[in-house]
Amino acid sequence: MAKISLCPLLAGIALYCAARPAFAATVIVPTDQPTVQGAVNAAGPGGTVIINSNAIFNETVIVTQSLTIHGGVGFTPTIRGSGMCGPTSILSCTLLFTPNSDAAQMLAVSDVRFMPKSGARASGPGVVRILNRGAGEASAIFTNCTIENPEGFGYLAVDVRRISCSAGLNHVSFHGGSINISGVDESFAGSGGFEMAEGGSLEVSNLDLAVSGIDADAFTLFGTPSACGGITFTLNDSNITVGPASPGFNLDIGVLLLDVTANLTRNTFQTISNSEASASGISAGGGSGQQYSGSITLDANHFFGSGPHAGLAVRAAPFANGAIVVTATNNVVHSMQVGFALGQPVGNPAGSLTATLVNNTVDGSLSDAVALTSAAGSTLTVTAENNLLTNSGGWGIAFTAEAGGTATTAGAGTATISADNNGFFNNASGNVDAALAGGTHDVVGDPIYVNYPDDLRLGIGSPMINAGDNAAVSTLKDADGLMRIQNEIVDIGAFEGGFPVIGPTNTLAPTITLTPTATPTLTSTPTPPATATPTRTSNASHTATHTASRSPTAASTSTASPTRTATHTPTSVSSPAMTPTSTSTSPPVLTATRTHAPTGVSTSTVTPTPLVTAAASLTPSLTPVTCVGDCDGSGGVMINELVTMVNVALGTAPATACEAGDLDRDGHLTVNELVRAVNNALDGCP
Repeated sequence: MAKISLCPLLAGIALYCAARPAFAATVIVPTDQPTVQGAVNAAGPGGTVIINSNAIFNETVIVTQSLTIHGGVGFTPTIRGSGMCGPTSILSCTLLFTPNSDAAQMLAVSDVRFMPKSGARASGPGVVRILNRGAGEASAIFTNCTIENPEGFGYLAVDVRRISCSAGLNHVSFHGGSINISGVDESFAGSGGFEMAEGGSLEVSNLDLAVSGIDADAFTLFGTPSACGGITFTLNDSNITVGPASPGFNLDIGVLLLDVTANLTRNTFQTISNSEASASGISAGGGSGQQYSGSITLDANHFFGSGPHAGLAVRAAPFANGAIVVTATNNVVHSMQVGFALGQPVGNPAGSLTATLVNNTVDGSLSDAVALTSAAGSTLTVTAENNLLTNSGGWGIAFTAEAGGTATTAGAGTATISADNNGFFNNASGNVDAALAGGTHDVVGDPIYVNYPDDLRLGIGSPMINAGDNAAVSTLKDADGLMRIQNEIVDIGAFEGGFPVIGPTNTLAPTITLTPTATPTLTSTPTPPATATPTRTSNASHTATHTASRSPTAASTSTASPTRTATHTPTSVSSPAMTPTSTSTSPPVLTATRTHAPTGVSTSTVTPTPLVTAAASLTPSLTPVTCVGDCDGSGGVMINELVTMVNVALGTAPATACEAGDLDRDGHLTVNELVRAVNNALDGCP
């Protein structure tokens, strides 16, 4: 968890605890109050509302100060909007958090289902709105909440605003749960999933978010640094699906980032397009006349496109004198229009883009795998190492410059492209655009995917194994969460290590001739094992003939001469020659040593070693957490234990300092766990 987004929330928790007034109460719906709003009013600042009901509450809930709202154990209440978002708003909503205080305020909501106002199609309804009107910072934490609309019209799920730049920053966290937005011919719905402006932070994890049928984005985040400040955005372990759009409407961007510092890790982006609209993944930049800047870090994400107009997986274009930094590692992109589209489009105002692409796999792009562009007055700096670019409809790496420009003098702009140790295969236009120079250590050949196109891991014998540059690696894990560097040299592509390939199985057809005698005495002299040396070229043509023989000699009054011969010619995966024995049932593991010729042809000498398979079953013994935050096991949570949990979350104390704070036993503390601990301190352990 990034400290920059965690610290404001921790500050809000501390102030929440210190400032909780004596009249704060716990109110149960419907036992104490029949409505959620009635319970909010009765609970008072810093109070708690528990909803012990599965009913649908048709009301708009307005919260102005710190509060906790959660569904009771075994209940999933639904709140459906019925009115406007406050006396000055003309927009309907379901939940409005609008503090107006000089002190920090925090709203914590868990296990509640939200819906937009029934029949509000024409008004473009919102569901959750956060509008900070005071000087104090506002924090909103949603855990295991669902936002959906069974009526099937579009809406804006989460809208985050400040009434002015003098108001305190907003910090929003959304953990777990789902958001589902779908409609027909809807053009009013705005951002669809999340829209945030005017500075602050947004942290999303373990969320299923789907947007389809409307003119909307999954995320639209735009800061205004000259006035209100930028936005810090974290998206982890979530599934984002965009598309298809309704006819006549353009569902364009999954994540739109303007003046945002973003970190996106281990997410899946699926874009579905139809014949009239495109569905894209992530766009960082701005429009003409807008000076947007920011940075985006992408690690171990998966992008999957579907349909004839799948958009760009990642697009970064700073436009008018803005500056963007892109770092992409261990990402997998399949069947998008373009994998990475980087740089200033020709004919647009100047800007600066610095991009680092390391150990990504881009396959099956409808156009180019990586498309680099440079406009007059722009500055483009790209480093590409250890990437695997295959089966694209265009170039592996393409480059377009202003008229008269080159890779180093792009018109009136400048472009510095450094690319080496990349892998290429079957790109329709070629591997590297003629304007660029290919790397001296590039590898051209069939990567031998495990099960193309469903499994893009490297198969045993792939020329991409142990062919990368260790110096370019900056991450410990690959796209699967496995150790990034194995066998001392990094592999090319998003995945590390060779895996068995799904394909034909070798079958021995022995011919045995025996001449027995009554009392034979056998002396065996085995033939030395054969060696297979396959040759790989850019068209991935592999041919190897493997012959194994065993010819024992019998010394006696009679002779036993068995002869066993097997010949196999594979068409896709080269296997070494083997000397069979009667007890061997395991396939060989191939260890390859390669040298790369300047022509792009790699020659491998393959030596078989026995495959040893070990199976281990580890069952950790963990003590269940009965009271989150009770670090010393005393049966209650004290303020010193909350401070200890904060130090663990910030990394200044070890996780062992408060094992009872780690509810999900994942080795680190989250905001959700801190909130649980605060509630236990206030209300007692369960």
